[in-house]
Amino acid sequence: MALGEIKASYVVLVLILLSFKAKCSSPFRARRVLTTDDVDTVFDVTNFGAKPDGKTDSSLEFIKAWNAACNSGKKAKLFFPQGTFLAGEVVFQGPCNTTTPIVIEIQGTILASTDLGLFTRGVWISIENVNGVLVTGEGTLDGQGGSA
Repeated sequence: MALGEIKASYVVLVLILLSFKAKCSSPFRARRVLTTDDVDTVFDVTNFGAKPDGKTDSSLEFIKAWNAACNSGKKAKLFFPQGTFLAGEVVFQGPCNTTTPIVIEIQGTILASTDLGLFTRGVWISIENVNGVLVTGEGTLDGQGGSA
């Protein structure tokens, strides 16, 4: 895949995320259910200071939790519990030294900031240079497309 195609893919993904609310669950249920044996360590974003109040920007705390999970050297899960988390631009950067896949479980709502000045790269949530990511959970990604 050419670099231009990759950048275009990121732009399309970001536009989709910003334009509507997306449920993380799918009508097509996973064939395999994750168990506690599937991860060695759970990295709960609230343990890194993320606030599920819908008002406090938790972008930096998300990145801190990601970095801890990504560099743990173990099977890892980045966990977003119940609650509403506000976030501006978030880049989950690799490469990671975990056993793949690294799991991102969303049980709450991740709400995009409507302050477009926070988006210096033109993306909301980006996962870069990471092989093997599994996004799961019953949570919601709300890009607030109509409000932005």
